[in-house]
Amino acid sequence: MNIGKNADDFKFNFNDNKASISIIHSRNTGTIDKDALINPYGESTYHSDGTFMFKFPNYPIKEKQYYNPHGVGERRRPLTEIDDFEPLFNLEVYQYRLCQKIGNLKDKYEIDNVPFFNGTPFGCVIMLLSYKYEDFQEIKDESSISIRLRRIGENIDLGLIFGKLNRSGKMVFIPELNQSIFTDNNYIEIVEKK
Repeated sequence: MNIGKNADDFKFNFNDNKASISIIHSRNTGTIDKDALINPYGESTYHSDGTFMFKFPNYPIKEKQYYNPHGVGERRRPLTEIDDFEPLFNLEVYQYRLCQKIGNLKDKYEIDNVPFFNGTPFGCVIMLLSYKYEDFQEIKDESSISIRLRRIGENIDLGLIFGKLNRSGKMVFIPELNQSIFTDNNYIEIVEKK
């Protein structure tokens, strides 16, 4: 995660463009269709005004480099209006090696829990929290972890909730083949409050 220099803008990336692996971005959950993008790098951003975007800055077709999953011009809550929590992603990790960053990180927060991060698949809900929100409980044991990173922005914390998965991958549907396939690639889904 990167933080903007002049304003609270947060950038999340889940793969390293130096790692020779690609991401598949599909607008339909659990489906890989002809409109899915395959690219070596992608990122998601949450801007101070509530703009939430997928970005593929090096994608060869310019009109597909930016995508707002909520619709053109639509916003989520501005950061100044988050008074509780704003869920962002559900991340499912089946292959740890796909999450590794190549090279050095400037600043890092290392979650050290060897019994939990032992190669077993896990899920993680990533959310923004108001620094005043008190209902987020931090825990750390062999089956689950919840961590609060304080003041990642002005009055904003980051919440991470990890839990073990009892599966080694998931099925995705390919409409052009009218078939589902099993994949153990890591999976990211946008989540939001309803």
